[in-house]
Amino acid sequence: MADPFESDSSSSDLLIDPLRSTVSPVKMIQARGVLGEFNYLIDFTAEFPHPANDRVKIIYAENGRGKTNLLRAVYYLLHANAESLQALIEIPIRDLKIEFVNGSFLKLARATDLDGAFTTTVSCPAPGGGTISEELTLAIDPTDFGSRMYKRVLSNKDNYLDYIERVQSLSRSTVFVGDDRRVLSSADDVEASTRPSAWERDVDISSSRVRNTPSGRTLEVGETLDKVERAFTRLTLEGIARDRPSHALGVYSQITSNVLTGTSVSLLAAKAREDLLVKSKALLLRGARFERYGLIRLQQVKQIVEQLTTTRANDTRVKSLHGIIDPYLSSLSDQMDSLAETQKLIDTYVTAVNNFLDRKSMRFNAANGILLFDKHGKRLRPDNLSSGEKHLLLLLSNAVLATDHGSLLIIDEPELSLGLAWQRKLIPELLRCTEGSNVQFLVASHSMQIIGDLDGLVQPTEEIA
Repeated sequence: MADPFESDSSSSDLLIDPLRSTVSPVKMIQARGVLGEFNYLIDFTAEFPHPANDRVKIIYAENGRGKTNLLRAVYYLLHANAESLQALIEIPIRDLKIEFVNGSFLKLARATDLDGAFTTTVSCPAPGGGTISEELTLAIDPTDFGSRMYKRVLSNKDNYLDYIERVQSLSRSTVFVGDDRRVLSSADDVEASTRPSAWERDVDISSSRVRNTPSGRTLEVGETLDKVERAFTRLTLEGIARDRPSHALGVYSQITSNVLTGTSVSLLAAKAREDLLVKSKALLLRGARFERYGLIRLQQVKQIVEQLTTTRANDTRVKSLHGIIDPYLSSLSDQMDSLAETQKLIDTYVTAVNNFLDRKSMRFNAANGILLFDKHGKRLRPDNLSSGEKHLLLLLSNAVLATDHGSLLIIDEPELSLGLAWQRKLIPELLRCTEGSNVQFLVASHSMQIIGDLDGLVQPTEEIA
């Protein structure tokens, strides 16, 4: 029987980076028989004039058209584990296929009923590139989960372990933000889930008493902010530790070399003073945005400028000073280069959040992490925020976290609890928070404000009886 998903699309000829052949964006999602009645075609490669259309697709349909079921099915098919396979049993959908730009695909198919038993197939590039590997199919039946030993039952099935490994090799981190604000993520790390979030502590600042809250996911916004904080900290440390080949000797080695070789004596005192002042002032100007988030400290540079400004231009001591201060200034410049991407990501996130918040604000500092304040400058906990503010933080935070994995971020009805003005700004801000990444958004919405001026809305077609 012919493959119901077979297509003559020529978009598979897109260029693929061979070094990232297993980390591929989604090309197309096709679903048939959602609720037994509706078909969906979601094409991320379709050409539209709006530049956002290659990364965001919005499903717009009336209630009862299976939007939520489709989103859940996409998430669980991409998230390869026993629980996801079990969840797919109950989702009423006949066929679902997810194609990737590099030629990989995942496919779920049912022979008759809309729920219950199904087969799922994965095909991905063979190791080292080359032709697509042979398809691997796994049969799933509700009876596979009939006992507490279901994981052992599954592991004994033919192809099960190979199937899980191949799906995971696609390296797609998938995040689902439901209309109930529950966040499901295939990128959740075990270590983070086994220790309490920094936001899960009830802190009485006046008495410095700390009480741990009960375990659970009642503070999901706080947990998400804690994840963002840890991500920013990790990126900062990675930037600081990154090798800087332009000054491979290190600051003190370079100073020693300059002094011993007499590098500084080639400059006249006035020229040495001018050079140091120009470089120092340029660093202060550039470094302000790094210092704002505690990524770098420039107090010493400010003091250097003050002292050089009050020093005579022809003071001969400046010639020797140049050989000591210049490597230090160069090292700070290199450090800013290494932290530039991290600074931009932090600034984009904090600015995006504050563009929405009214009479409240967010701040980030490498030493103190993410902090929330009311209009009087008093610290706020995430659970002090309004329903809409919590929802907004979940969306923006998960978008920023997704940039680290190249995720597919699935959002069901993002307009919930958001006013019209916030709805209009949401998609542009989500895209801005993930600019330069290959994060993709699959959104289901009833709101024309969310849709904005995006082209190519996804709407279902009805199956012909």
